[in-house]
Amino acid sequence: MYLLYLDTSGAPKGDEDDYFVLGGVAVFERRIYHLAQDLENIQQTYFPSETEPVEFHASVIRSGKGGPWSSMPFGQRQELMGAVYSTMTQEIPPLLVAFAAAIHKPSLSESEQALPCAFEQVCTRFDYFLARLHREDDTQRGLVIMDTCRVAEKNRFRDLWTDYIAGGGTQWGKFKNLTDIPFFADSDATRMLQLADFCSYAVYRRYQAGDTGYLDQIIGQFDQVDGIIHGLYHFTTDHRNCCCPACLSRRSK
Repeated sequence: MYLLYLDTSGAPKGDEDDYFVLGGVAVFERRIYHLAQDLENIQQTYFPSETEPVEFHASVIRSGKGGPWSSMPFGQRQELMGAVYSTMTQEIPPLLVAFAAAIHKPSLSESEQALPCAFEQVCTRFDYFLARLHREDDTQRGLVIMDTCRVAEKNRFRDLWTDYIAGGGTQWGKFKNLTDIPFFADSDATRMLQLADFCSYAVYRRYQAGDTGYLDQIIGQFDQVDGIIHGLYHFTTDHRNCCCPACLSRRSK
């Protein structure tokens, strides 16, 4: 089984930012323990005297606000973030595969919304990934686990899933490889949701702020076939001129 851990970056509505991102990592069940241990080792390296878990939340670490981060120099915080991203890149796909949708909110029509657009894209691409494994004689089921978010967003995600399952599915059809409803958990309870946070933040920084540094570290983990990056989706009306990895990989084929 593959567990897809998802988190959001940016606001799905409003004009305080241009992008909303839903992203995370799909992890083969047998690798979860080892990845969690790698993150525990990072904590032990940077906080050897800390007996309680330190939550790795990318935006908080980068900003240095609160917790143990305000007393840590920026360079050391960046080093720690690089160590967390390295836990993803040391896993050979498909044992860990990244998925994300970056939605340019100003490009949406009046009838479109960022949250359902992102959720549909990510879940469909995860389902396609599992279908491809099945064709390669590696049949796996998938389960979606999401970071507990604002109540309104949580209810919206659940309503969308009900529509996908009870209705006609997404615009590409019904899911064939995903099991049960999405589950919600607090990110401080599982290191895997902290990896999802780092993934979505890397994508958000790339599209919202033009900061490619974090995404460049993990771009090879996004689901891809024959040079086309299927795991990263960019919604924009300017695909022809966009030079992001997702848009470029599609134009080159």
